[in-house]
Amino acid sequence: MDWEDEFNAWCLKYQPMDNHIDMNAVTDKFETYGKDLDFVRAQDPRCIWTLIDGDDGNLYISSGYHLVNRINYFVTAVPFEGEYMDVPYFIYEEEEEEYKDV
Repeated sequence: MDWEDEFNAWCLKYQPMDNHIDMNAVTDKFETYGKDLDFVRAQDPRCIWTLIDGDDGNLYISSGYHLVNRINYFVTAVPFEGEYMDVPYFIYEEEEEEYKDV
């Protein structure tokens, strides 16, 4: 399974919500400040996911509310039941071959 398939499976299973706060935004991501952040922090912690800039330069969705290396947040309709999970959000081309070998 490649990283895009993993991301799509995550979307199907957890159902990220559209950002309804900024009516001009057509996205399922929430900002890390202001009304977006207030909304995120008011949600069930098991439904909060953080888009993170990974140490390898790729982007990952990580279960839970994180501050370090955060880019955006997701809020899902389905809560995460587990200790921890990372899902690839974007793997840069030069890294794709390396990722497939894992």
